[in-house]
Amino acid sequence: MASPQELLKAITAGKYKSLYYFWGSEDYRMVEAEKFFAKQYIPGPQLTSNYRRIDARKTPSNELLALLSSYPMLGERQMFAVVDPQGIKGGDLERFLKLVATPDPSRIIILSTPSARMPRKDAKFLTDMKKIAEVVEFHKLSESESREQVVSRLKKDGITIEKKALDLLTTLVSGNKGALDNETAKLAQYVGSGTITETDVKTICSSYEVTGMFDLGDILVRGDVAATLRAVRNLFSEGLPATYLVTLLINHFQMLYLVRSQKPLPSNRRFLQYRLAPQAAKFSVNRLEKALTLLAEADADLRKSKMPPDMTVEVLAMRLSETR
Repeated sequence: MASPQELLKAITAGKYKSLYYFWGSEDYRMVEAEKFFAKQYIPGPQLTSNYRRIDARKTPSNELLALLSSYPMLGERQMFAVVDPQGIKGGDLERFLKLVATPDPSRIIILSTPSARMPRKDAKFLTDMKKIAEVVEFHKLSESESREQVVSRLKKDGITIEKKALDLLTTLVSGNKGALDNETAKLAQYVGSGTITETDVKTICSSYEVTGMFDLGDILVRGDVAATLRAVRNLFSEGLPATYLVTLLINHFQMLYLVRSQKPLPSNRRFLQYRLAPQAAKFSVNRLEKALTLLAEADADLRKSKMPPDMTVEVLAMRLSETR
């Protein structure tokens, strides 16, 4: 298997393979790599006609095979990004894999699986992919990778960041590349020049983990199902993936539980104590324990259930609202 860094190096050098399979826990990095690849491989004017993104679960198999067998328009190159190929069933999957495994000098195919349906490392589908495709696993960024990317991004704007501020920022984004890019850009715009302080991060960042989660927590404690669903859908509309939203909710409710149980928060979260305390007081310990159980179940369902991820989270939100 190739790493994302090795993939980037090969693409930049113009070294392509005919079939790739992207998978892992970081959806944002997969999509960004796919877009970068398309822009490198297909000339700009032809990008709209010769680059297609297809959802395999929603596209009839015959239509999907016909699309992949078509000739490029207005050029010699075309790229197809096929999302969720495990959704193809039985004999159709066999025909599909046979087609994509056959090299075509005018075509590159990128298969990818959303993190919510990420295969186990011993899954047959992943084993089959390793036999026919260049497999690339996209993890969430490590702490060191997050730090490097923040510092590098800010350096381009002539901005530095204090160590405590960098520690807090990398903790808040939790390895999520999309959140890291968004929060770093917001900080750069806020300070303009000079050095980013810990106070700047506390003021500007945490939009999902702090503001969004506190707002959602206030709605949940009221038991207002309709308002809860609206809040969840608003977060989805801002581009927050279902898996990341559940992770943030788990982190938030774990902190509420610690505060309600009069236990200390982790050292890098103690600055949130003053905001957590009033909300934690609205929940009983029993209700928080039930909520954490529901969140753990939803996190597992996102990995193995056939239910759409957004629907899984909406069901979770309703169940959380109804807990007493």
